[in-house]
Amino acid sequence: MDIFWYPDGTNTIQARFRAEHAIGNPFCVAGKITYDWRALVYRDGYYTLEGDYYPVPHHGIYLATGLTGWRIVHERKNQGFACLTGICGKENIRAGNL
Repeated sequence: MDIFWYPDGTNTIQARFRAEHAIGNPFCVAGKITYDWRALVYRDGYYTLEGDYYPVPHHGIYLATGLTGWRIVHERKNQGFACLTGICGKENIRAGNL
């Protein structure tokens, strides 16, 4: 499993970062299960999140700030395993509280 975190700039009011993930699955003919997303988190607790991913079961993204603690900001419930056959494409992630 490969998960990479890339800082993308930080200052006194905000932090930017990117996450990439790729994991092989012997049942997925489409190749690796991947996601790639970017986040902008402000010191006051506001955030934006965007990217894309293969819609495999039970994906979630959690975000923590010093004001709010950990919370889920994107979640996809299990809708079956058809995606592992390669018949689906990537889905977009867009979340935020601005």
